[in-house]
Amino acid sequence: MASSSSLYVRVGALILVGLALGLGFLLFLTGGGFGRQSIVFETYLQESVTGLEVGAPVRYRGVQIGR
Repeated sequence: MASSSSLYVRVGALILVGLALGLGFLLFLTGGGFGRQSIVFETYLQESVTGLEVGAPVRYRGVQIGR
């Protein structure tokens, strides 16, 4: 049987590994975009563009690349 201090070390290590995995998963979901600057692109068109709205998602080949 493990001693109580060894058990505390194992539980503490498990908690730290869990927190690190949780933070890594959060960064994976957000794409690591914390602190990134955004770039604004403006496009002016002379023909009708029905269906476009401010804040609508912009897609390129089916992948959302902005709003």
